[in-house]
Formats: sequence, C-alpha cells, structure tokens
Amino acid sequence: MKKKLIGLSACLLIALCLICGCQKGPTKEEVEGSEYYQKLQTKNKEQEKKIETLEQEIKELSSTLIKEQEKEENQESSQNGNKKAEDYFKKVKNSSLLRIEIGYTDDYCDSVYVSDSALFALAKSLVSTADLTTKYTPEELKKEMGAGYVYTLYEEDDSIFQAEVYGDGYVIFPDLPGQVYYCKDSAYLGQAYLVRRGSYPNSNLLHRMADSAVVVSSGKQAWTQETCLLAANLINHASKEKILKEKEREEKATGEYSFYSYGNRMVLSLYKSQICITGWDGKEIWYQMTEEKVKELKEVFAS
Repeated sequence: MKKKLIGLSACLLIALCLICGCQKGPTKEEVEGSEYYQKLQTKNKEQEKKIETLEQEIKELSSTLIKEQEKEENQESSQNGNKKAEDYFKKVKNSSLLRIEIGYTDDYCDSVYVSDSALFALAKSLVSTADLTTKYTPEELKKEMGAGYVYTLYEEDDSIFQAEVYGDGYVIFPDLPGQVYYCKDSAYLGQAYLVRRGSYPNSNLLHRMADSAVVVSSGKQAWTQETCLLAANLINHASKEKILKEKEREEKATGEYSFYSYGNRMVLSLYKSQICITGWDGKEIWYQMTEEKVKELKEVFAS
C-alpha cells in the first residue's frame, strides 16, 4: 500500500510539472500595458522630476554661494584698493615738486619739462577730482582712445609720480594697477605744452587764447581753460581801439598772463586803460580800453 501511495504521488508530481511547464508567461506588450506597470512608470517619472528639481536647486544655491563669496572678496579688495588709492593721493598732494615732464604715451621724444611752481598746484589737484570708474579697464581704455598724455611729477627727494591721461579725462596711475579714474580737466597740461599732432585749424589770436588750456600769471598763479575762455571773450566783445603809435602806449603793466595752447605761448599784459597781446610769433597788438573794462578783465583772474 505504501509503495502504491509513493507511486501515485510521483505520478501526480510529474503531471503537475508538465502542466506548469506548458503554460506561457505574459508578453512584453502585456506587461507594459498592465496597470501595475503604468503605476511604476508614473512613480518613476515623478522621482525623475524631483531629482531634476533638486539638482537645479543645488545648482542655484551653489551659484548664489559663489557670487556671495566673490562679492565679499571684491568688497575686501575694493576696501584695500581704496585705502591704497587714498594713501597714494595724499602723498601726491603733500609732495614738494621740482618739475613736471609732459609727453605723449607713445613717444617720449616730444616731451617737455616745466618747472613753473604755479603749475605744481594744478598738477597735484588732479588727484582731488579723481573718481574711480568701471567704464573701462586700462587695456580697453588704451585700445579705444589711442595715444594719450603722460605726466611725470618729480619730487625733491627723487620720488616720481606718474599719470597717463586719455580722451577727455580718463586717467591711469601706474602705481594703482588695474584701475581707471576720471579726473576733470586732466588733459590740460598736454593740450597746453605739447605740439598738436596734425594740422591746427586757422584761427586768429583771440581764438587761440580762448582755446588755450592753461594761463599762468606773473604772480605764480595758474588757471585752466574756462578762465582762458572768459578772458578772451571779454576782450573780444569789449569796446576797444587799436593803438598804432608806440609813444601812446602806457609803460607800467599792472599784470601779465601767459596763455599756453599746444606748445604756443601768448602773453596778455594789462595796463591802466590799455592791454597788449603778444602772439606766439612775438608780434604785439595794443588796444585802448576803459579803465573799468581793464579792471573787469583783471577780476577774471582774481578767483
């Protein structure tokens, strides 16, 4: 009996295996079309979106942290740079100058030296109006503006201060690398003492005076272009007559002012009721004016 049960069990087991082995599994299309598979796909896409969102947040956070770090570093660098500039400008203001060399940045052969103490105050005043600008880098400024002026200030203790001037007032101080400053009227020394490159437009003596960049008095004071223009315009519009006879000219001048324009020097001499203008060629022109008008002209140089 026992042997019969064992034999029967074996037969059933064999039959069960044959039945199971003959059944086919679900196809790929059936699996992908099943509800369970679709739910898994939906969850997978949701997880992918969450991962993308997290990655974007991490990227934005990293970018923000980098910018904040750069900002802090720039602020620290700017503070250090400002301190260095302040110390440098203070040193220039307190310097005791002997002479100034003025030249073109691309050709020192044409440079000139001036030692008029009246100009020292003007040269040192450059740093008083210096404002840091981010409009140009030094390289961009030189490329766009081309040749400029270079001022070299020589101090009594052999110290040297240098400034390169481009365009209408952009300045590079070699001792403050990487920075560009804007200094109003900073081109005046070059425009006053260096020979103009290219032709000069035809103009009369008064126009040349009006276009002068610097005027220096015998009393060791100096003014820039605005004063030159005021003086020339006042003479131009004043009621006056030419004095042709030398014996009619007054002898004692009450003031003498030298106007400088691109290497040319013109001299305005004031008398009681007359003025004399000496051109760059040495020729003199005398005018008779009222005493009041001469006083008004002198007041132009009083500031």
